[in-house]
Amino acid sequence: MIRVLIVDDHAIVRQGLRRILDEAKGIKVGGEAANGVEALKMMRTGEWDVVLLDISMPGMNGMDTLKRIMDGDKDAKVLILSMYREDMYAVRLMKAGASGYLTKETAPEQLVEAIRTVFAGKKHKALAREVQFDPVSDRPMHVDFMRFGADTRVNVDVPVKFKSQADSPGLKRGGVLNVVRHTIQLRCRPDAIPEFIMCDLAGLDIGDSLHIDAIQLPPDVKPTIARNFTVATITAPTILVEIEETPAAAEGEAVPGAEGVEGAVTAEGVPVEGAPGEGAAPGAAPGAAPKGTAPGAAPKGAAPGAGPAGGKGKGKGN
Repeated sequence: MIRVLIVDDHAIVRQGLRRILDEAKGIKVGGEAANGVEALKMMRTGEWDVVLLDISMPGMNGMDTLKRIMDGDKDAKVLILSMYREDMYAVRLMKAGASGYLTKETAPEQLVEAIRTVFAGKKHKALAREVQFDPVSDRPMHVDFMRFGADTRVNVDVPVKFKSQADSPGLKRGGVLNVVRHTIQLRCRPDAIPEFIMCDLAGLDIGDSLHIDAIQLPPDVKPTIARNFTVATITAPTILVEIEETPAAAEGEAVPGAEGVEGAVTAEGVPVEGAPGEGAAPGAAPGAAPKGTAPGAAPKGAAPGAGPAGGKGKGKGN
């Protein structure tokens, strides 16, 4: 018969717990305490197999009561039953010597199972799924725990580390380590999660790749991806070459293939068709005769009666 001591400051809670445990086979509630002081007195005067202890109590709280109980009997089996849903107290209480931590939302059958487990000398194992931290002090404010057993498996992302860089011919020749996966998702037991995965680069040359099959994983740890994926590669170094622009445009030189400007003069001094003639008045229309030349007169040096260059003349018949 498992003798249980219930420690809670609410009488209705103690009555409810007593009713649940009295109906369980092999468990008997031997006493009740409304606070930590009463619990310590009953611990000295009675023999208890399991203590069901609340956290929030007036006077001496659950944490102080637990410490005092463990100081008097290091083998005491204390199961915490709290109104706080798996909060930061769970970690501290387990470190202080508690054998288990349950919330008051726990189903009756789970409570009975927990008492039997604690009585057998085992502790409830739990995995912290999510932790909320205080934005100022960075202390944990809330922790969500997941209970697990021997067959429980979880998927976790484990960081990747590398070794033997000095033994890699590719890195010695100036190659670059290209990390394809900084973390690897693994499936393993919650109590056997590796801190990191070590990858050996020894013997890898430029162009070689390191795949998951070449990495030694801990026992009973498997990647969640079935294929032989790449973790890292050794690549050739990249060389950047800067090309300077030709300052031809800035110095005023002609750019090959550029179109000439209307009215420009070629290097040989030959006027471009449509450009103002030499000596033409400013603002004169294209093709106007030079200043001082009669309209229709031939340019200087041209044969008499010659028409404009490039045109077909029309003359009066004699």
